[in-house]
Amino acid sequence: MLNSHRCILLAAAGAQMLLPPQARAASLEETLKIIAAQLHKQGVTCTMARRAMRDAIKSTPHQAVWIVECDEATYRVRLIPRRQALITPIAAGNTSATEGRQVNTAGELATSDPDLAAVASVDRFSDKAGTLLKRSADQRLPGPNEPIDFDAQPLNTLGLSPSGEPVLYYHLDVQSTTPVPVYVLYREGEEEPVEGQLNIIDTLPGDSGYNDFHQIWKVWVPKAYIANTVTNAIELAGSHFKPEKTWPAPLNRCQAE
Repeated sequence: MLNSHRCILLAAAGAQMLLPPQARAASLEETLKIIAAQLHKQGVTCTMARRAMRDAIKSTPHQAVWIVECDEATYRVRLIPRRQALITPIAAGNTSATEGRQVNTAGELATSDPDLAAVASVDRFSDKAGTLLKRSADQRLPGPNEPIDFDAQPLNTLGLSPSGEPVLYYHLDVQSTTPVPVYVLYREGEEEPVEGQLNIIDTLPGDSGYNDFHQIWKVWVPKAYIANTVTNAIELAGSHFKPEKTWPAPLNRCQAE
């Protein structure tokens, strides 16, 4: 039954763009029911599945990825043929990435002013985020959203160069070797990013897999796109914008602090 559910889901996901709006809405509703059934089968708490959005960036031809909003949490669900779905909580509580956002007359999310947005709390040296550098063990380390001075102890280390000369280098703690994505939006046919649009990231220090180094993804948006209409990775995943992984892979060191 699990495999048949996945086949139905993949077929529905591929056909949605070919359907008229009313039929597409019915198809998404059926998809939501199928994914909710998989959550329940694996014992994941989801009293009511509110919405499902296909993550076009993280999906592959053989593995569909969906963002599902439930009363208890929001989950990323990766459907893998002949295996259990991989389910990752990405937000707690009955909160939507679009909650509180205005909607324009076309039923689309209106642009958001970054200057009015809440400031994310970033704590690089919490027990969750740190490995060697934890404030619980060293009170010299900065607190959440405090400035970081890498020229001060314990964030630099004295060592020896290959020729035996003393060198001072930064202590960046232990991190994943896999860069995380940063999404940069471009209007179709243009060579420069959308002016005024902030880059979008979906991991912060303490999140699973966080890395200071980011793999740049170009996301192509329509010519009429207004800067900061999309402001987070969940909204981006629910859109029909076209992502393109840059290759050879340019990396951007994007330290969250």
